[in-house]
Amino acid sequence: MKIPELVSVFYYKAPGHDRIKPQIIVNGTEYVEIVTGGCTKFDVRAGEKNFGCGSMFWHVAGEHTIHKNDPENPYECICLRFNVGGKSLRRPFGRCCLWENREEVVSFANTLIHSFHDISCDHKILGEFVYMKIRWEAYSYSRRMPEIELPRSVTRILECIEKNFMGDLGINPKLIFFCR
Repeated sequence: MKIPELVSVFYYKAPGHDRIKPQIIVNGTEYVEIVTGGCTKFDVRAGEKNFGCGSMFWHVAGEHTIHKNDPENPYECICLRFNVGGKSLRRPFGRCCLWENREEVVSFANTLIHSFHDISCDHKILGEFVYMKIRWEAYSYSRRMPEIELPRSVTRILECIEKNFMGDLGINPKLIFFCR
């Protein structure tokens, strides 16, 4: 796996109002926002949800950055932009995840800001470390996420596919009856 180049690192604190214009991610870019304080809202499958410190948002081309703010508790985040070249990427994990250890998140953000802006720091090595660290946190989150309870009809279909995956799973009336 080729690790993308870390192009920019900066700290963002949302203003004390809820109208923030999102940034659209351009081709060849991955953009990661890690919330270090405050509260933001983001649309997920179940609707809009509140996210706080430790929330990570992994954006790819065509998506937008977080932009919904709680004016009483404005969010703060570290923003990481990676150059992935001309290739179109698929996120290895979900768009939203949680870095569980909040103290570690803040420490990581502070260290990263200082290191990235230190002219004596090797940005290639720093970029490799950062990319693999955030991938690890996203992977760890995906492993500890609770199982989603599926409706019984979907569960039966999945069981049927699992039992018959070596055979023809085309539209077969006997197989449809079997899956009921």
